[in-house]
Amino acid sequence: MLKRLFFSVFLLACYPALSQSRIALEGDLGVSIPMHKDLKDLYQAGLNLSIGPSIFFKDEKMSLKPVAGLNWYYKEIEDVNSVTEHIRTWKVGLEGRYMVLRKNDFSLSPTLRVDHNWLSNYYSETYEHNFITNTSTSATSANLLEGKSFSVATGLMARNKNLYFKIDHEFFFPELQVNEAILASASAQGLIVEPSRKFNFSSLTVSVGYLYMLR
Repeated sequence: MLKRLFFSVFLLACYPALSQSRIALEGDLGVSIPMHKDLKDLYQAGLNLSIGPSIFFKDEKMSLKPVAGLNWYYKEIEDVNSVTEHIRTWKVGLEGRYMVLRKNDFSLSPTLRVDHNWLSNYYSETYEHNFITNTSTSATSANLLEGKSFSVATGLMARNKNLYFKIDHEFFFPELQVNEAILASASAQGLIVEPSRKFNFSSLTVSVGYLYMLR
């Protein structure tokens, strides 16, 4: 009951600001470059995608953006049947920006973003294409490593009208759990494998996006 009351009071307090704000929908696509050997030894670069609505306050000088995204590293490790290793991270978070420079349609804004992440490491395999049926078969392994953790990213956004360019440095230190089947197999062979380990998956992301003003 108290939580509902607090939430209602919060909405009423924020309503004047929200009613005078502008709302836009943003989406960007970019490349993530690993900044530590934990990831750099495995991948040279990965795909980064994010989308979310932005709420602009104070003549668009300040904005908040609930955001969902994906960070995906993958590489082919075997030509036969196209075996590929993946490290995929789903992200949900909040990004804040404050405009420090505006000249005509150009603006410059430092950014701060906090995400909750769900990470998995797995393999996929695509079998040879069947030209008779015009189909191909694929299979995905169970997660070898998986975990969830928070990350923090600081960056800079340069915007010109509806297009923007961003560069972000993400600090990400997930603790990943090893698949139980791998632990059991190693134990049966007399090998000792740590059940979990913390990694440094920090990265530098460069992306290009588009902003569509809804109101």
